[in-house]
Amino acid sequence: MNCKRIVGSRGFSGIGAPGRWAVLMALLAAAAIIAIPLTATAENICVAWDGVEDCINPAEYDFGDVETGELSMVTFSVTGTGFDSIVWGVEIIDDETGAFAITSAPEFPNELGTGSITVDVEFAPGVEGADSAALRIDSTDDTDPWYVNLSGNGVSDDPPPLDLAGLIALFDEGLAEGTIFGTGGHPRAQSNHEDFVRRRIERASTMLDRGSLGLACFNLFRAYLRSDGQQSVRDFVEGPEVPDFAAATLDAMDELGCP
Repeated sequence: MNCKRIVGSRGFSGIGAPGRWAVLMALLAAAAIIAIPLTATAENICVAWDGVEDCINPAEYDFGDVETGELSMVTFSVTGTGFDSIVWGVEIIDDETGAFAITSAPEFPNELGTGSITVDVEFAPGVEGADSAALRIDSTDDTDPWYVNLSGNGVSDDPPPLDLAGLIALFDEGLAEGTIFGTGGHPRAQSNHEDFVRRRIERASTMLDRGSLGLACFNLFRAYLRSDGQQSVRDFVEGPEVPDFAAATLDAMDELGCP
């Protein structure tokens, strides 16, 4: 008895051998695509601090006002959003004054997955004024590195240095208007007395610039003694504006903390 083998009687009936292979390969390719794990096409890390989470690149953090010579610190929590999340490293960039620094971070590279790490950053201003930098986080993000733009403002509670230019201007204005003038009767004596008082203020200003508070106070006191209207030491200047000048000189001494 002759027997014939019937090929393709099931599933692929009516399709020749080349067609069956094409369909089979298409099905295998589709299965392979489905089996490949998909990775995130957006950022694969998020940054959080003080209960605030920011998944937008770049993030922003402001240290606010910090006194010069002091520091403020923040802890950033970097969290992975996928099993393939890896942080390769972190660094501070664009820090022109050196006021920003990373004070604590884990070893890198760090395989986050869906876990997290913490990075401590401090702002320690050495001068007054606004400052800025950025925290750069290199990860498996398929676009650009992650950035946290940092900002802060250095402030000082120290009073501004006393400027005696106003006191000198007050004295000169009185001389010009004739409301302050030297004692002694003789023009030469009057001029010498006026010069003596003015030089004491100028000398005090110079000593302040040099950081010598004691000598600044000494010269201010000598100017005050020669204009205070008391009889214990003869005044070198007189006139209707002299009491105001003497009071301003005393105020300057008080502001400097002179004994």
